[in-house]
Amino acid sequence: VRFWSEGATLDIRPSSMPSSTSGTSKWCTALRLLLLVGIIVGGFTWFGLSVQNYKTEHHVYICDTKSEMRQCLGLNDVMSCAGLYKDDNDGDQVDCIASACGHRFLIFDISVSGASDPLGSGTPTNALSQLMIFWSMVPYLVILVLLLSFIFAFDTTTLSFALLFLIMAAVNELVLKKIISQNRPTGSCLFFKSKGMPSGHAATSIGMLWYSLLELWIDQPSSSSLIKKSMVTVLLVFLFAPVPYSRVYLHDHFPSQVGAGSAVGFGLASLWFLFMYRYARRTCCFNSLPPLLRKTYRNINEPYWPPWATTTNRSGYHQTLSIQEALVTDVEASYEQVTSPAAAL
Repeated sequence: VRFWSEGATLDIRPSSMPSSTSGTSKWCTALRLLLLVGIIVGGFTWFGLSVQNYKTEHHVYICDTKSEMRQCLGLNDVMSCAGLYKDDNDGDQVDCIASACGHRFLIFDISVSGASDPLGSGTPTNALSQLMIFWSMVPYLVILVLLLSFIFAFDTTTLSFALLFLIMAAVNELVLKKIISQNRPTGSCLFFKSKGMPSGHAATSIGMLWYSLLELWIDQPSSSSLIKKSMVTVLLVFLFAPVPYSRVYLHDHFPSQVGAGSAVGFGLASLWFLFMYRYARRTCCFNSLPPLLRKTYRNINEPYWPPWATTTNRSGYHQTLSIQEALVTDVEASYEQVTSPAAAL
């Protein structure tokens, strides 16, 4: 913008306008594509390995006796149950039968029905059980959403949620379960696959729920209306709160295991929020991050929509407004400088 006043021509360049970031944008695009390729390759690798074991782990077979919970390989397996005898004391050897747990849901650690007694009958597969399977899938959906969100935004807000999820999963699966080493219910299709105390589903779901509520309600700008916050809260509670109960309903965990998992998630989420809110955003933790990572965490000057999302009307609209506001502000300031008495002297 060029401004003329009493024979003086001035060049006005808005100081608040974004500088040229073509080089940074290229690096951002390259890293995002590299991350996307890594996720696709890793996902297909994990899927392929899971499919290889799908037939053996899909249905669970056990020896037909209550004296010992022992896994066998199939209906024709006569070796795995050798040495075990039926509970009626007739001296007959037991057979290998299918557990009443039903089967795993696809390649995920979720029992489709589960059973209170692996030698009895499984939970009926009705609409309620299908709803419980959906809630048990929520933690897996969170992983997918966080990955896609980080590829899109490349920002610190998504990174904070992703790091919390990884911390909760690592502490629960790699530390606590190995130390406590408590079995799942015998009617779970995961009985022979992993330990149950504390519940990983409960830890991650309650942890993400509590952390989301803290970020939503504590010290946020007044521009977020009470109605919007309340609607988001209801949605979060609907998605995450029933997850622990669904694990008990499908007989994959005891109530004590989901209670302990919920406590772990609640505690870790609280500590993580204190770290992020009180320390990380105010110290070198964020300042030392790579410049390609957009610092959106509690930063109203850096919206979630990244500069490369210009195809959306929302980002383009806000970008246009920011440039116009910068031009108006700098033009007014320069006009006051030129027309002031001191400038005339």
